[in-house]
Amino acid sequence: MSRLKKKAGILLCVFIAAIAVYFVLTQNILNREDERVYVSMEEATLPVVHTETMGREMNPLCGYVQDMTGAADSLTILPQDRVLPVVISGYAGEVSGIRYEIRSLDQQQLVERTTVNTWENGEDGVRAELPVQNLISQDKQYQLCLYVGLDDGREARYYTRILWTQDTKAQEMVDLAADFSEKTFDYEAARELTTYLEPSQSADNTTLGHVTLQSEFDQITWGGLDIQPVGEKRLTLKQLDGIMGNVELTYMAAESGSVDRIYEVTENFTMKWDSQRIYMMSYDRTMNEVFSGGGDEVSGKRILLGISTDDAISVKKSQNGKYRAFVSSRDLWRYEWDGSRPYLVRLFSFRGEDRTELRNNYNRHDIRVLNVDDSGNVDFLVYGYMNRGVHEGAVGAAFYRYQEEKGILEERFFFPASKPYEELAMDISRLAKLGANGMFYVYLDGAVYAVDLNSNEYLVTASGLTEGTWAVSQDQSRLAWQDGPDRYGAETIHLMNLETGTRQDIHARDGEVLRALGFVENDFIYGMAEQNGQWMSGNRVIGLPVYGLKIVDDNLNVETEYGKEGLYVSGVRVTEGRVHLEQLAKTGANSYQKAGEDIIVCNVEVGVPKLEGIGWYASEDRKKLYFVQLDTEVKAGSRVRVSAPRNVAYDVSDTLDLKSGGRKAETVYRAYGNGKLLQVTDGLAEAVAACYDAMGYVTDESGRIVWNRVTRPNMRTIREWDTLAGRILGQLATFSEDGEYGTGFWLMDGRGLTLQQALYYVGMGCPAAALGPDGSCELIIGYDQYNVTIQDPATGTSRKMGLQDAGTYFASRGNDFVCGLFTE
Repeated sequence: MSRLKKKAGILLCVFIAAIAVYFVLTQNILNREDERVYVSMEEATLPVVHTETMGREMNPLCGYVQDMTGAADSLTILPQDRVLPVVISGYAGEVSGIRYEIRSLDQQQLVERTTVNTWENGEDGVRAELPVQNLISQDKQYQLCLYVGLDDGREARYYTRILWTQDTKAQEMVDLAADFSEKTFDYEAARELTTYLEPSQSADNTTLGHVTLQSEFDQITWGGLDIQPVGEKRLTLKQLDGIMGNVELTYMAAESGSVDRIYEVTENFTMKWDSQRIYMMSYDRTMNEVFSGGGDEVSGKRILLGISTDDAISVKKSQNGKYRAFVSSRDLWRYEWDGSRPYLVRLFSFRGEDRTELRNNYNRHDIRVLNVDDSGNVDFLVYGYMNRGVHEGAVGAAFYRYQEEKGILEERFFFPASKPYEELAMDISRLAKLGANGMFYVYLDGAVYAVDLNSNEYLVTASGLTEGTWAVSQDQSRLAWQDGPDRYGAETIHLMNLETGTRQDIHARDGEVLRALGFVENDFIYGMAEQNGQWMSGNRVIGLPVYGLKIVDDNLNVETEYGKEGLYVSGVRVTEGRVHLEQLAKTGANSYQKAGEDIIVCNVEVGVPKLEGIGWYASEDRKKLYFVQLDTEVKAGSRVRVSAPRNVAYDVSDTLDLKSGGRKAETVYRAYGNGKLLQVTDGLAEAVAACYDAMGYVTDESGRIVWNRVTRPNMRTIREWDTLAGRILGQLATFSEDGEYGTGFWLMDGRGLTLQQALYYVGMGCPAAALGPDGSCELIIGYDQYNVTIQDPATGTSRKMGLQDAGTYFASRGNDFVCGLFTE
């Protein structure tokens, strides 16, 4: 009997223990529902390369698996002996080979090709030295491509520009940037930084997402938040041009005592070296919170995204309002309210468990949500550098579809792009549209492609597109483009509805040509012009003024028609249903002069604002906090279910080679400011205007700097102006496009530059030609803080004019400058 009782007691204990285990496991499972989850994706495998220069490891380089001309967005200063140490880290296997190539920036000249035969394996990775030969010139930039062979058969490419110089300015500016950044985390030490600050009442001191030199001291020091960097601080020298340097630091930061509040921080410094001190010309800091999906971030009618910049967040919801897909700091989430509890799915992210790891957080990609349907399926595009996964190390765009019913993420296609992320992003921003007809339309390199999602076949919808020959509506549902290769001679315009795929054609009448001018919402604006009615200045075509314009709907029904006797329109700008017109009066066969402006007010519904569905409120400690707006209130304490797609499927994916063979602009200018590419254009004045306020610079197609706001001297007088002016004056009669006119001399159409901007070229030692509407020409040969010196080449006389008066004078003459630059 006692044995029976003993046995029964043992069984009871086992039963109780089983129940306890069950409740513990159940509780653990429930608790895990609001932990972070990650998309099933192969981990990053390509190593990272750092260069050792100026006494520190810097310029972190991520690897590419394709040739990437233009990807060298860092500048490495070579040691005096030209032996460059590099550190190759983060690769689990063995390095099988190292070699490198050095080329001119325009890629036309191979300077050196060398194989490195020895390297050392250490705890921090592979260390090697690149013995750059004495084949490069001092104080001239080159592109270096480092090839690293891996034991899995791949060869990764790493790009940087190199500069061999005796100058120590770069060292001083890099040290200042690192010291400035470090001191912002110490309130007392940061007081030393006040000498660089320029507080302004116009600065936005309501947010920590964007901080500049014009911000208050409290903003510079993180608004009182107890925040510190975590992981590696990645320092990059991005540019050095004479006395101007641009340095960038990127890192992750976290609030003390908070596990989930982690931020991506980028600090960019533009500096000007002087023998007495270094001037801070621009400081630009962005701070974006990484959304974790924690339960406390979803409450009320909000999904709290936290501190951010406007361009790091977006949201799109289904028509029935049940689902919302939102992007926050390059992570894509989908929210659902199932009637009883909130549900978050982390659809896509390159981040892994280590949220500070460089490769997972490399910020050269973005996500664009294309569609969210009423069943919870989400179509989206991931574009830029692929940090990890099957396309690791490639640049391009991948189209994904999240299938709610199966809970999987399916890649439909991928197309590579041989251009840096920022340029690809500009193309995607121009057009990336999923039509209701199941076709995906995308702009890339001067062409629009249509991809059939049922077959992954693609068509070239339009090719040979250049600035001023095509237009897209604000919601990207309508596309218009001129037919034929002549920008100023189109007799047909094609108008296409990208939702349905239907196309209409507009034909010119005899004796006229057409111009695509833009859209006001979904109504198309086009102009009629006289054949051979171009606006000319010498041999340069300034534009094609139109004598009338029409605004039409999808069916080409005329909504508005505009035209005034004796007046022409040179340009159109659309803002909130208003069409602003720049008017001209004709003064000759191919000459015009400004005649004021006019406005057409259109009765159209203004489109959806960029931050539709995003709100913000002011927090006492963290200032402006962004959130996704919800229709249904989530009760406090509600448990948020968080998950990720079960797997990523590639079985239906194809790699598309999108090439149209269309024409491209022969002259390309790139405008940079605060470490970012701001604009790519074929017009010098447009590029300068884009980067002027950011203390930026402009490069040509080869990467050579052709304008820099910071490096212009405070004064300059060209003594032998007559000899130098001859090189410009001798070309004016035939000058029609930007390019090299004689060895080492680059001539550019500077029409539209302000006087202050055109003086850069005088500061670089070349007179600037200023043309008048009557064909006359004057030369600017000098300036100081108060005056400019103007020379009349016809009479040989010169005169001085105050800077302000001169600016007004040349503006009244059209700011028609022709500028030269000595490149050798």
